[in-house]
Amino acid sequence: DVGTYNYKVTCVVSDATENGAASVEASGTMTLRIIAKEGLTVSGNDYTGKYDGASHGKAATAKINGEPVVGDDVKIEYKVGDSEWTTDVPTVKNVSDSTTVQVRATKTGYTPAETTYNLTVTKRDVTLTSETASKPYDGNPLTRPVVAVTGDGFVDGEVTDIKATGSVTNVSDSPVTNTIVYTTTDKFVAGNYNITKVEGKLSITPLAVTVTAKDCTKYVGEKDPAFEATVTGTINNDTVSYTISREAGETAGTYPITPAGAEAQGNYTVTY
Repeated sequence: DVGTYNYKVTCVVSDATENGAASVEASGTMTLRIIAKEGLTVSGNDYTGKYDGASHGKAATAKINGEPVVGDDVKIEYKVGDSEWTTDVPTVKNVSDSTTVQVRATKTGYTPAETTYNLTVTKRDVTLTSETASKPYDGNPLTRPVVAVTGDGFVDGEVTDIKATGSVTNVSDSPVTNTIVYTTTDKFVAGNYNITKVEGKLSITPLAVTVTAKDCTKYVGEKDPAFEATVTGTINNDTVSYTISREAGETAGTYPITPAGAEAQGNYTVTY
């Protein structure tokens, strides 16, 4: 391994002559320094994108002096949060997966390289808009089920049956909110979306009705006949309330007959 190591060295020299054997011993210390090469670098691939239902993340790249290095003797590892180092490349899919990745590269004989990069998934912005509408009373419900989906929209297969459920038939119930509803599948994660609902209003306006007194005749001294009026504008056999009276007088002449009553009557505005 890289480091400094001290070794004790002993040397013995022997010599044999006719006068006998002789030897010399000497000892000392040797220092061995093992150093690592510089120039190994590693870089990750940042990612930022809107949620699209897919996983994103690319392998980091190791280089020596600017040249890519591949092979079994180069090891690239990743670490996310408190997890263990692993050679599996991290990916993100949901907004909640967004993270900072630590990455390191090691190669025999080189100083290890380490850096970080970011994987970020952002929310999709979706606006749902239902219609606002009104109509004169006709006895039938007013509905507007179509919903406009704007912005980034939903990822395919995550949301179905988008509709507005508002319904109103009578003036007295107006206005009602044209409420938006939808169905989510098991792929849907609420945290991947910013959903804005713009819900319209549905209203019924009164139908115009006219009450007109009918002319009638009587002779002097007779009782007044039953006064009648013609009602125009009502539907579905509906009725409106009113009274009829005439100007006072019993001598021969013409006397106005006048219907009267409330102007606002349920689904009708009455004119006399």
